[in-house]
Amino acid sequence: MAALNLDTRLAAVLGLACPAEGLSVAREHIASCDGRVAAANDDDALFVEFPTAGQALRCAIRLQESRVGDSLRIGVDLAEVAHGTGDLRGEAVEVAARLLAAAEPGVIAVSGVVFDQMLGRVPLVFEGPVERDRTTEGRPARIYRARQATGKIAKQPSASRNLGLPAQPSIAVLPFVNLSGDPDKAYFSDGITEDVITEISRFRSLFVIARNSSFAYRGRAGDLAAIGRELGVQYVLEGSVRRSGNRLRITAQLTDVAKGHHIWAERYDRRVEDVFAVQDELSRTIAAQLVGRLQHEIIESSKRKHPESLQAYDYFLRSLDLLNRWTLADCRAARALLERAIGLDPHYAQAHSRLATTYLFEWFFENRQSLIDHAAALAHQALILDETDSWSHITAGRVNLYMHRHDIAERHYERAAALNPNDADMAASAGLFYAYSGRPEEGAAWVQQAMRLNPGYPDWYEENLGTAQMVAGRYAEAIASFRKIATPPAWMFAYLAASLVGDGQVEASRGAALEAKKRQADYTIGRFARSEPFRDPAVLKRLTDALRTAGFES
Repeated sequence: MAALNLDTRLAAVLGLACPAEGLSVAREHIASCDGRVAAANDDDALFVEFPTAGQALRCAIRLQESRVGDSLRIGVDLAEVAHGTGDLRGEAVEVAARLLAAAEPGVIAVSGVVFDQMLGRVPLVFEGPVERDRTTEGRPARIYRARQATGKIAKQPSASRNLGLPAQPSIAVLPFVNLSGDPDKAYFSDGITEDVITEISRFRSLFVIARNSSFAYRGRAGDLAAIGRELGVQYVLEGSVRRSGNRLRITAQLTDVAKGHHIWAERYDRRVEDVFAVQDELSRTIAAQLVGRLQHEIIESSKRKHPESLQAYDYFLRSLDLLNRWTLADCRAARALLERAIGLDPHYAQAHSRLATTYLFEWFFENRQSLIDHAAALAHQALILDETDSWSHITAGRVNLYMHRHDIAERHYERAAALNPNDADMAASAGLFYAYSGRPEEGAAWVQQAMRLNPGYPDWYEENLGTAQMVAGRYAEAIASFRKIATPPAWMFAYLAASLVGDGQVEASRGAALEAKKRQADYTIGRFARSEPFRDPAVLKRLTDALRTAGFES
């Protein structure tokens, strides 16, 4: 491992070739875009550093619109840079120089990494790629030519809200940039990011933003201070992943966005097989930077068993991408990948727990006992393999809940919370458990905590919150929650119908009943009663009576 000093970081570099008479104009526009001219050479070329690729491209557009724009050649790359004695060095500068040589006046030459991040995010039309020889350190030199789609500069995204900082140190992990030269390998860098989030979340003294809120900032051309305000965090971690043959390089940089300065940076050069050791080291180092010297017990609790086969891990990462889509077809495709992962590594606990999830999800649609029995067996096996894995306990909790084993389910949720208190999905899932167990106000509080941990939460958080509100008799709030769901399944319209009846909107409830039937013709009161694991029979009766009033068939 080679440590980097704090002047080494991931940055965008804009290379600019300009006639001498146009340099002063170019420098004025660069300054207005907050670019930092970091290097120049005898060929009238400038190299300008920007925090993000988006800012570099927007400056390139502004330069092209200036009065010397027709004479400029521009190249933009995103990679590692290092500051020496007054100059700028690193791969981004080298690649920007190569791009500059390939650029034509009026056209911006960009690297494949910049193209992958910024396609569709700036008013540019991209052409290419043009394949060339390999550049530094084996990264394929995909070159794209970019032209303006309109004459307007795209505006920075605006913050929808600013959140206050939590009491404890708070952090968001932005998606690590894929520098492998192959956009199809993005799942690998995404998987690394997700695992770092999971590992950091194990530290009880940290407030960690959930994965899909962080991933909403992929390629965003905003500054880190704005991201920190929008997510309500003091620290932001960003980095990059390069996988070339059997070598792996991971860089990471931690920024105190509240104070506006970098506090730590590191580079890890390892064999691909060592990826799990790098992730563990990242999580421990970041936590130490934020909260000081942690107790030995906390560090020990952050460790987990890793799959023995890298190919098994690869299949696992691909399955997560499918599972996040939450359709029956994608669920079955994910199952096939997870089965291949387990075939390669039979001791892979997380693969077993996620495989259990696929059977539970299918049971929601088909309600066959064999499906939930199989899910229970897989969840049990996951815990045998690794009792310290929090997601295995969440899965066991969910399966036992739907099998009406509430006491067992509660023990698993409590264990998951102890292992990983900042897991937003765990908190949202626990909220549903407490709603079904007759403690709906406690359930609503769990889901609201999940929403704070994950400001960009998925629709199913609203489903769980609405269920808790419905059980508590807060029907108007439940209706509002259910109506926020973009593509509700049949059972969601049943919840909505029952809440509308409870709120006195009987006519509207009948419309919800018709929508449920459109989505699943055999969704009846009997089907609802069999699949909804309410601990108190009186709650189930209240809801089935409401469904009968709404017009559901028995």
